[in-house]
Amino acid sequence: MIDSTQLIPIGTLGRVHGIRGEINFYATVNSDSLIEVLEGEQDLFLFLEIDGLPVPFLVESLRPKTEESALIKFAKVDSREEAERYDNLSVYIEPHLIGEDTEFEPLHFIGYTLLDAEEQVVGKVIDIDTNTANLLLIVEKESDQEEIMIPIADELVHYIDVEKRQISLSIAQGLV
Repeated sequence: MIDSTQLIPIGTLGRVHGIRGEINFYATVNSDSLIEVLEGEQDLFLFLEIDGLPVPFLVESLRPKTEESALIKFAKVDSREEAERYDNLSVYIEPHLIGEDTEFEPLHFIGYTLLDAEEQVVGKVIDIDTNTANLLLIVEKESDQEEIMIPIADELVHYIDVEKRQISLSIAQGLV
């Protein structure tokens, strides 16, 4: 049995679209590259987190809607009433289906563990502030559960390990 720690979160389901069971899907990965990966798979299963457990759903169709969303239809979910049961659920995928060139949206990194340049755990990313010129990671420190804000930029990132859900970052002295 697969648990959610073996899967990669790729977005959230929104409200139902229409009467045939399509659901709005808001990706935390670049939706164009995700749709390319998903279109190339036959018998593709995505996992929805229901009561804390990942439940596989066979994707019947997936089509772009806007830059930030797509419409997804799961097999055997054929009515508005059936689809409404899945409003606001997290969507996961198996790691081998994520391409190396997949780009993640900032909100994807909520829940990741932040490491400093020496590989020491700083804390867990609990939110992302996108309202400033630089992205800010809001991190709950492991040592005392205090919330701190860490600016992030491409040149500060050592690596991002999607499978381990870790970000290694050069952090300016005094921020932690």
